[in-house]
Amino acid sequence: MRLLHNARTTTRALIVSVVATWIAAAMLAWVLPPQLVVQRALAEDAPDITTVLGIFAVFVAVVGALELVGLAITWQTPHSAVGRIVLLTSGMLITVLGLFLLNGGALQSPEIQWSAGRASVGAIVVAVFAAAGLLGCAAALFSELPGASIAERMTVQGEVTMGAPRREFLLVLTGALLVAWIWTMATVLRTHSAEPFDVMQFLMPVLAGPLAGAWRAGKPNRLATLGLASAAGAASCWLFLSGVMLGHYYQFNPVGYFFWWGLFGAIFGAIGYGGWLLVRMATRRSLNTGQSHA
Repeated sequence: MRLLHNARTTTRALIVSVVATWIAAAMLAWVLPPQLVVQRALAEDAPDITTVLGIFAVFVAVVGALELVGLAITWQTPHSAVGRIVLLTSGMLITVLGLFLLNGGALQSPEIQWSAGRASVGAIVVAVFAAAGLLGCAAALFSELPGASIAERMTVQGEVTMGAPRREFLLVLTGALLVAWIWTMATVLRTHSAEPFDVMQFLMPVLAGPLAGAWRAGKPNRLATLGLASAAGAASCWLFLSGVMLGHYYQFNPVGYFFWWGLFGAIFGAIGYGGWLLVRMATRRSLNTGQSHA
């Protein structure tokens, strides 16, 4: 599938998109703190928020660099899928960052009075992240970059079972995941607080994705496996959200939250599945064009 005019045009567009995210993150760190300082309710927290925005900008720089590394690997070793998987994973991370900005309290907070110019900058930042992330994902999945695309590698002829985890081991991992969830939810309901388990809403979908992929290891249709990993991630986030709702941790609109949490969970599950594939390829180094044991 032709994404842009040719492979070199796609490469240039990816490089420009990464640089654009770096600039956008820097602009956000520069625009938002002055808005916070003038608000009495947030003035005391302005230094901490400025630090968080700085960390966010550094994280964006790292993810962008990771995307460029994936692009370089794709050109250097087109027979391997490692570069495209790194490109896809970084693209999904950039998309997640854009969604976080769109759904974040900073851009929607009524305590922050946005001027028209600075609000436009915020909208541009979100648009840049969304466009850059989707471009990275599409380039890895479908574009005419060197080597076979991920979509072309996702189906192999016949079922491949070499290297598939033992079912007994998968049963143990699944049981451990369920026990961790039950213990976490029981604690949330008992204490009526999500702390200190807030990280679980991000960690568990990332773990659910590769676990779902491991159960289907060797199946020829890995598109279905990717869909299952995404569904497992979304279900994991919804379970955590249900526990928070039952625990009356805070009041919120359940319809909107179920949409956002499901979307984030699906993306995290897919990212976890991609990471699992990278680990398998790194340990075996046997993934060739159109052939995989994952």
